[in-house]
Amino acid sequence: MKLSIAHQTAPASGEVSSGDAAVIRDDDGVTMLALVDVLGHGPEAALVAQLAVRHLGVAPLGSAAGVVGGLHDALRGTRGAAASVCLLRGDRIDGCGVGNVEVRVLGSPVAILLTPGIVGQRMHRLREFSGRLAAGDRIVCFSDGILSQTPFTELKRLPPREACTIIMKHHRRSYDDATVVVADVEIQGPGAGRTS
Repeated sequence: MKLSIAHQTAPASGEVSSGDAAVIRDDDGVTMLALVDVLGHGPEAALVAQLAVRHLGVAPLGSAAGVVGGLHDALRGTRGAAASVCLLRGDRIDGCGVGNVEVRVLGSPVAILLTPGIVGQRMHRLREFSGRLAAGDRIVCFSDGILSQTPFTELKRLPPREACTIIMKHHRRSYDDATVVVADVEIQGPGAGRTS
């Protein structure tokens, strides 16, 4: 599968660092799209986000729930975070999200189930979701700094980088940290790879 991926993060108005972060990673035929939204904002939230990014950069990509469970352990004793992890293998997406992050698949029908709780503090039993993807599908992951009523379907005609720019400019809450990840499935089959 070939993917075209873009992401943007912006701190809350008046802040210079963000408690939100995105991690995009390729490892042995698996692409991970991960998003973390640390509780609160400012420098202390940014430190927790950096801890999350370090963990996500090396976590084994066996299962999305396994990655989130490992992140839960890595963030114990911190203020905690909402987080989502999507693993893309071939034409499959497997994901797990906790808290008030959102994942949407535009195109193929994928039922997204999120888990209530706070990563690093308390979580219910992790729910996973999975489905098959097709060329032309778009995956959008975003923190609660992005308005959930954003017209993602209308923005699907734009390339991922341009879509991220429009979303951050016109559809974010300026008083909160915000992150959006947009990934387009361009080619199915053995031509694996990605562009950013």
